[in-house]
This record gives sequence, structure tokens and C-alpha cells, in this order.
Amino acid sequence: MGGAARPPQFEHAITLARIAGALVVVLIVPFVPNLGPPFIALLSGTLVTAGIVLHFLATGVRDARDGARLSWWAFGFDTLVVLFAILLLAPDPLWPIIPLIGMLLIITSTFRMGTRGAMLSTVLLMGGVVAIAVWRDRVLGLSAPVAYVAYDLILYCLTAVIVTSMLREIGVLRQERIELIVRAADADTLRDNERLRDELLRREREARTAAEVAVVRLDAVQRISDTVLQHASPEELLPDTLRTLVRIVGAHAGAILTGEGRLTTRAVFGLLRVPRGPIDVRGDVAAALQGDTPLAVRDDSLVALDALTPSDVSWRLLLPVRRTARQSALLYLGFDHEQPLTSDDRTLLARIAERLAIALDHADRLEDERQARDTAESATERATLLAEAVDAVLTEGDVNTRLSRLAHLIAPKLADQCAIDVIRPDGTFERLAVAATSAEGEGQLWMVAHRYPRVLEGSQLRQVIETGAPILIEHVGPDEMRALARGPEHLRLLIERDVRSWAAVPLRRDGQAFGAIQLINTGYRRSLNSDDLATVELVAARAAAAVERGGTMR
Repeated sequence: MGGAARPPQFEHAITLARIAGALVVVLIVPFVPNLGPPFIALLSGTLVTAGIVLHFLATGVRDARDGARLSWWAFGFDTLVVLFAILLLAPDPLWPIIPLIGMLLIITSTFRMGTRGAMLSTVLLMGGVVAIAVWRDRVLGLSAPVAYVAYDLILYCLTAVIVTSMLREIGVLRQERIELIVRAADADTLRDNERLRDELLRREREARTAAEVAVVRLDAVQRISDTVLQHASPEELLPDTLRTLVRIVGAHAGAILTGEGRLTTRAVFGLLRVPRGPIDVRGDVAAALQGDTPLAVRDDSLVALDALTPSDVSWRLLLPVRRTARQSALLYLGFDHEQPLTSDDRTLLARIAERLAIALDHADRLEDERQARDTAESATERATLLAEAVDAVLTEGDVNTRLSRLAHLIAPKLADQCAIDVIRPDGTFERLAVAATSAEGEGQLWMVAHRYPRVLEGSQLRQVIETGAPILIEHVGPDEMRALARGPEHLRLLIERDVRSWAAVPLRRDGQAFGAIQLINTGYRRSLNSDDLATVELVAARAAAAVERGGTMR
């Protein structure tokens, strides 16, 4: 290993060790041969002061560069203190605490900086021990026991070798785990790989220390932050953030939901499809929004999501996300078995909630910027559309040709599909023009008009003709879908096309409606809004003029 990460818990433990060492110096060192009380006081005071200073510096670590800088400062201080402690006990070099404190320095340096730290601390200790032995012999007149000095040097070398070997073995175990997961993709060897994986996980749990667990958790949170910063589009930001954190916690499915009275799905992972429409807040969902800790779902509060989760999801967790300026948010996680939450797990989830709140705020800011840009662009497009609609009406050609031009102006600029119908004296509808983003879509619009010339009483389209008032359905739900359908096959077609938004504007002659323009948006295209409806009303006036100028229609 070229280096090792140093978690805050590790530095806190070393801080406590420094303070405890100061107490040991005060209580024990006076009873063994040493350089005198001033040196004892200097060593104990230095330990306490530096321990407190390094503790506060450790709490300010924000990234890997800060951690590396702190590691070097702590390493330099610990090396000086250890050498000073060995010098303090120079009158009695056989005191067993001398090799002990040297071993502790090598161990802490290795966990801070890996093999480099082990080699550097060992070399400095060996040089310091030899120098102090020479100084002891020449200045104090005490002969340096060569065998004891050699014993210390060999012990330091063995300590460095053993500790670096342990860290290297942990790295090997981690690499073996990654390779095992890759091999598990082969269905024919999945069972054998699972057994090997379980064995590897058992060995890893035995070898892994609490410090490494903390490093993994901090790295996971950092990955979420990196994901948030690398995206400039809300469509990519939230799904990618959700994928990252779902992999971190080992969930099989997940969703990000925002809202107050009702929750809207912002991103999903592992679900069969995206839920249609908002989700009511009740039961465990309401309890989770009111709290600030993870909550296991035990009722049917999220039946709209549960119906879309894979069959292997058997345990669900809700994580509230606290936001100051925006709506409340929830993170929904689905696991294949119950996950007992330890204090470390709750800490990790709290950090995830903080990063997710940042991601949501970032996504909302991007969405606000895009909406402002879209509003300006839409205003320009609407003005252009109206100008082109006038040209389409004034251009020579029969009424069907001019209406077809109008329909192709609307689709795809405002909607995925557009149909223009008029009602005949016998009550049947005649479709004069269609337009869609695909040839298949246009063919389906003609097929529906041919197969269902009569629109059912009480339907949305007939209501537009009878009342002469436009209708806008921004979000088409199951009830609205049935009201739009002209028959069972048409209903199936609407579901397959994934109709999300619908609008209809009447065509008027002498104040009476004689037809309508329909707009349909499908899939993930934005919903139709009131501005679109107002624009189409102006276009409808041009369409009515085209009918008036066209005379008898084909």
C-alpha cells in the first residue's frame, strides 16, 4: 500500500493516547532514572497542549488534502515527542517503555501514511536511538548497551514489516472482493461465487478495523458530492445521485420524492416504472416527514411505490431530507432483507440526507434557470408560431392543406400530436388534419378517427364542442384517460402511447363551436400549460379562418 486514509476517529484516539501519555509521564517517570523534573514537565505539557491543538485541527478536515497535511504535522510532532521521551529516560535505557513508545509511533505512522510512514518512522527512530546511545555514552558517561540498542532496532524493523503486511493483506482482501463480484455475473457459477463472496466478506469483517469503516463511509459521502457537482442538468443530476447512493447503501430499489401535502416522484431506481401522478401522504410517510431519523415502513403508506418494486424487495426504509427554502423530501430505499441500523449506519444516512438536500437544491436551481430560459424561448416560439399560422392560412390551397400546415406547426413545437376535427350535422366527427412527431403517430390518429367517428356523450372532446370552452388536462390520470377514450381499443392505445397531458380548443364560427383542435403530449415531454392553451386558441382562430376561406371541405 502506498498510503492509508486516516479517519477522524483514529486521530481522536491518538489524542486521548497523548493525554494519557502525559499522565503516565507525570505519575511514573519520576520513579525511574531520568533527566530531571523540568524535562518531565516539558514533555507532559507538550503532550497535553499538542493533543488539544491536533484534536481541533482534525475536526476541521474537509478533504483528502487537509487530511494529508494534518497527518504530516501529527507525524512530525509524534516523532519529536517519542525521541524526546527516549532521551528523557536515557539514564536507564533498559526501561521497557522505550521500545513500546517507538512501536506505537511506527503503528500510528503506518495507519496514517501507509508504507511510506512505516519506513520513515522506522528510519528516524533507529537514527534517534543510535544518536541517544552515543550521547549517553559521551555526555553522561554511561556505557551504551549495544545488545539492547540492537534489540530496539530489530524490534522497530519487525513492527514496521508486520504492520505494513497487515495493511497490504487488507488491500488484497478488498481487491479479491471486487474480483469476486465481477465473476458473480456469470449465471452458471453464481452459486459458487456467492459462497466465496460470503467467505470473503467474513474474512474482511474480521480484518477490517473501525478506522477503515469510517474511511469507507466518508468516501461514500464524498462520491455523492462529486456526483452533484459534475452535472449541469436536473434530468441527469437526481437519477445519477440516486444511483450512487443506492449502490452505497446496498439497496435494490430507490426513489426521491418531494412535496408537502402530496409527494411527487423526482427520480427512481430499480422500479418497474415511474409512478403516475402524486402520492398521498399518510401513515408512515407522514411520520417520516415530521421526524429527522430513518424510519422503516410497516404499513401500506407507499402502496403506489410498492406496487412497482421488484419481487425481491421485502423491507423498505424512509429517510427524511431536511430543506430550508424548498419543499420537504423523502428518500425511499427498498432492500431484499431487513437492515438493522447501527449508530454508524444512522450517521452515514444523516450525511447522505445532507448531501441529497444539496443535490435537490442544486437541481431546483438548475430547473429554475431552465424554466426561465424556456419561458423566454417559448415566448419567441409562440410569436413565431402565430406568424407562421397566419402564413399557413393565407397560402393558397384547399382547406385540408392549410389545416395540415397548421397542425404541423403545432406538432412538434407545442405537442407530440395534434388533430383538427369538425362536427357534421349528423353528429359525427370528421378529422381534417393530423400531425405527429412520427409517421406511426399520424397513422394512429387517422385510424382512431376512422374507427370511432362518433364521440361518446360526456367525453372531454364533446364537452369542448358543446360548451365552446377549451379544456386543459396537465396531468392525465386513470379517470381522465377513460374520459378521453372513444372505445376499449382506443383506451389501450392511449395507455400504450403513455399519454401524459391533453388539451382541446374549440373552432368557432359566428360564436358557435363547430370543431376542435386537440393536443397530446406523451412520455417524458413537458406537460401542456395555460400559455400553450392561450397560444392554441389564437391558432384556432386562424384555423377557423382557413375553414371559412376554404369553402366546401373534401
